[in-house]
Amino acid sequence: MPPGLLQRDEWGVFGLSFWEIAIILVVALVIFGPKKLPDLARGLGKGIREFRKATEDFKSTMDTEMHRPDPAPPKALPATKTEALPEAHAEPVEAPSDTVERKPGTPVT
Repeated sequence: MPPGLLQRDEWGVFGLSFWEIAIILVVALVIFGPKKLPDLARGLGKGIREFRKATEDFKSTMDTEMHRPDPAPPKALPATKTEALPEAHAEPVEAPSDTVERKPGTPVT
């Protein structure tokens, strides 16, 4: 690699060079104007701050939960004699009296 050239990971913020950031700022200044730009930057700063705070809270919660000792296993219940459940006896269901019995092999009409 020729000397003096920066690799992509050595560049500035978000992988953008100084000139790329400068062009973005000039375009934002033209689009939003000098009066609105400070308010937008302030809102962006608050959003980033809240995101960082939420991320830190999440990390601390995860660390706390990961290092918490496991709860003691439940004590075993004393062994008891279980009675065999009675088996269900199904009685045959009779066909209604108004139906006609058909012999096997006869066509259905």
